[in-house]
Amino acid sequence: MGSVSLVSAALRRLEGKVALITGRSSGIGESACRLFAKHGAKVVIADVQDELGTLFATI
Repeated sequence: MGSVSLVSAALRRLEGKVALITGRSSGIGESACRLFAKHGAKVVIADVQDELGTLFATI
């Protein structure tokens, strides 16, 4: 059961943190947003491609 706790803790290691990501509508920025959100961070994004940013606003 100890390994389950370690995995759970690792997946939430950004809990309570805020990540500010620019240029996030595609590529590395998009991947970073998804990863940070998965690890518990609140993600703030900025990108010149508003329509793509709106698409990913629900992450």
